[in-house]
Amino acid sequence: MKTIIRTSLLFCILAFGLAGCRSKQAPTVEPTPAAEEVAPQWINVQIPVRLEVSQPVDFAVNGTATMVRGKYIYMSFRLLGFEIAQAYADPNEFDIVIKPQKNWLQEPMGDRLKSRHLDFVTLQDAMLGNPKALEAVVPSSISVERTGTKTAPEFRFETKLKGMTVDVKISWDLEDARWNVERPATFAAPSAGSGYSKMTLKNATNLLGK
Repeated sequence: MKTIIRTSLLFCILAFGLAGCRSKQAPTVEPTPAAEEVAPQWINVQIPVRLEVSQPVDFAVNGTATMVRGKYIYMSFRLLGFEIAQAYADPNEFDIVIKPQKNWLQEPMGDRLKSRHLDFVTLQDAMLGNPKALEAVVPSSISVERTGTKTAPEFRFETKLKGMTVDVKISWDLEDARWNVERPATFAAPSAGSGYSKMTLKNATNLLGK
């Protein structure tokens, strides 16, 4: 279970592109359509996502990604019916909550985006599978292979951290997305006295190595 939690934490860190930029693409892949092609003038979107890990442990979790254009990205992952992780980012900060161990990571976001010359909408476009945005966001230390179909892209991430090989695939289907819903899901930070240990990205990286 600890390895699963660590891998979930690593994936959440990777998903927000927190380091800086190369990707590789399988030659037979159909290009992913821009969000505007699927839902013109989208304001928000909710998409079921599936996360599959083959290394360092074999498991899969389902979740939901919610985005409000230019405002926030929120992801919730579940395992065996229980929510195990939440990830949230807005133009100013990002938060990752790992529920089984009651760990809460919080870091500033604005300086990271500026140092990479990225705006928040580019990060959201990457989450929707836009290949140009994905190339700008994904760290150079991570190999990314894009497969799947035009409306159901799959992205395989491979990297090493703390001597641990991590092989992760995330997939979603834009045909299952709900666009411009009235009340999109949002993040609620752990309340005071809830027993969560707050940490930085550096603390979290150290946790992965334990």
